[in-house]
Amino acid sequence: MPPPLDYTDFDFSLGEEVAFAPCTAQLESSTLVQMPPQRLPSPEQCWRDLMDQHQKALGDVLEADSQLQETLTQKQEELVTLQESNVQLKELAIQARQLAAILD
Repeated sequence: MPPPLDYTDFDFSLGEEVAFAPCTAQLESSTLVQMPPQRLPSPEQCWRDLMDQHQKALGDVLEADSQLQETLTQKQEELVTLQESNVQLKELAIQARQLAAILD
């Protein structure tokens, strides 16, 4: 069985582009500054859009994780079956050697 993963095995740091950049950069861009104020997207809408994108990404990752978990479970069951078969085959090989010794 592989060793358990430690949180230090992964880099969970937020990149500089992640923090507040998506909406603030969009609202501060030069093309938006030139637009009339009534046509500017609201910060709330910007954050909702960003939240929707993150929820979709999270849903995709959770689905992939579920599939990986199912595959892992199947592989673990196959491993147990193969180990049991290996034990039976070893016992059969011992019996075959004993019978061969008797015939010699």
